[in-house]
Parts: sequence; C-alpha cells; structure tokens
Amino acid sequence: MEGALAALKSLARELGASGAASVSPESVTIRDDLAAVCANPRCPYYGLGASCPPHVPGPPAMRTWLAQARGVLVARMDVPSAVLLSAQRKEVLSVLHETVAAIEARARDLGFTRSRAFAGGSCKTMFCRGHARCAVAEGGECRNPDRARPSMSGFGVDVEAMVHSAGWPMDPGPGDGGESMMSVFGMVLLA
Repeated sequence: MEGALAALKSLARELGASGAASVSPESVTIRDDLAAVCANPRCPYYGLGASCPPHVPGPPAMRTWLAQARGVLVARMDVPSAVLLSAQRKEVLSVLHETVAAIEARARDLGFTRSRAFAGGSCKTMFCRGHARCAVAEGGECRNPDRARPSMSGFGVDVEAMVHSAGWPMDPGPGDGGESMMSVFGMVLLA
C-alpha cells in the first residue's frame, strides 16, 4: 500500500498538484446538510450535469464507498485568488478533474480496481459548456468519461475537515510573488 501511495502522490505532483496526501477513510467526514446545500439554496448547477445532484447517489453512497476503501488520496492545487475569482476558474477546475481522473486510472492499474475520484465543481460547466444539456442527465453516455468526475459537494464531503486531516491549512498563504492564493481539492478513494 505504501509503495502505491507514493507512486500516486508523485503522479499527482507531476500532473500539477501543489500537494498530495493520504488520509484514512474514517477521517473523511460526510454531512447530509452539506449535500443538501446543493438543492437549498439551489446551486446554479443543480441538475445540469451528471456529476451533481440530483444525478448522484449522495451521502449514503459515499459512506458505503468509504467503508470499502483502503485509503484516500487527497490532491491540492494552489492558485492565485484572482484566477479562481475569474472566468479562468473553469480551466483550473478542469485540470483538477483531469488530475484526479488520471490518479484514479493509475490506482486501478495498481490493483485498486474499485477506485473512485471526486473533485470540486460541476463537470457541465467545464467540459460541456457548448452543449445545452448533459448527455448522461438525458439518459445517454458521458461525452468526457476520462475527464469528468463527480463533485464532492453532492456527496456531503466536509472538505475543510478532510484538508485538516491531510495536515494542510485551508488557506495556503501568499504565493512566491506575494499574491493571495487559494486552494482547490480533489480526492480518490482507493478500493
């Protein structure tokens, strides 16, 4: 397990993650009230994509998957706040989705055949902006199955608690040039 974790952490950094850490499945807190925020107050992406409610099985499924997981890899990307507060946010979140998707694929190659990756943000806004509707939400197949991953929010993942379990602060501090920085996170359940 340790060798696989080291390889996956290294891959995360190669793909652009600022950090990667392993946490125990038991340390990932799932809260129904956090998942409920997707619907009330209604997130603007609610129902638009297959990676968000009501198209995901939510906290009950996440609790089951965590109980089956042997470990959890958390990936962090630190970016300037100005970027996350601009239209470039979609590009950053796209890279985050692609990063955890690649880690998931590598984990499966390493024997974690039931691994699942999750990231922040709605896949619809990142990968299917030019399409009026999500193909999966309409009963079809995902246009980006190798890139898009479900949002942690719809599963009630307490990201702040998970980040603290990884030993990181929520605020990464100033960047090398002194600019204000923020972090986005993803996770891969290793099962």
